[in-house]
Amino acid sequence: MSASAYAVASKSIIAKSFDSELTLINLDTGQYFAAGGSAVDFWEAISPGATVARVEQMLLARYLASEEVVKIEVEKLLRLFLEHGLLAESAATGDEIPASSGQQKPWESGWLEVYGDMKELLLLDPIHDVETEWPVAKKA
Repeated sequence: MSASAYAVASKSIIAKSFDSELTLINLDTGQYFAAGGSAVDFWEAISPGATVARVEQMLLARYLASEEVVKIEVEKLLRLFLEHGLLAESAATGDEIPASSGQQKPWESGWLEVYGDMKELLLLDPIHDVETEWPVAKKA
């Protein structure tokens, strides 16, 4: 898994950082996600397209953590993001890893929470369903 490159799975994945958390929405499935800790930096590094080794390098530069801790964390986060369809294998191996602020921060394990309570609303497509009287929900 580590020699492969990964990137955002589709254009239907929307991500936005707020303070120290990341919010992601998969418009195809109607699920939304909250992520925090090192998962925010993980996403920032891997989403444009990067190898696992490049992401590990970036996390090691940003955090006060051992190489072993970072490798385990990247493996865990990669598995989670792949399971939920947020990332996919990619040919893109962008060398543009976001720069570190210079000062390493204390290690904080990454996390990802999954929500489906707004699924029906997120699957509505009001822009493309204008020919009908009311938006029609996509089938998940």
